Amino acid sequence: MSLVPSLFSSRGKFYAYFATLAVNFATGTFTPLIPGTIYQIDPATGHATIVAPTETTLSVNMNDTIYAFNAWTGKVVVLDVTNGHTTVVTDVDPEVGPIAGAAPARPAPTAAH
Repeated sequence: MSLVPSLFSSRGKFYAYFATLAVNFATGTFTPLIPGTIYQIDPATGHATIVAPTETTLSVNMNDTIYAFNAWTGKVVVLDVTNGHTTVVTDVDPEVGPIAGAAPARPAPTAAH
């Protein structure tokens, strides 16, 4: 099982994105266990309030625009924290992967000799 958390601020509010998924390293597949959801966090109490469900993503804030990487579709999206909707910005280059220069999660199969 893998946790997919992300903490970020936007327009003076503090948010968390949370999801869990099962990773099968043998096949390279992911199975969602708890669907992705955006929560608004009260920094004084730590209380989390559900804002909206959204796609499984990892998020980053740049000038109050929330950009996210959708691991399922391989796309970079803009995330609307008020309703969880996303708008595609671009595809991720499959030759680069989510992290430039990173090794694949599992090696590609090789031909038997």
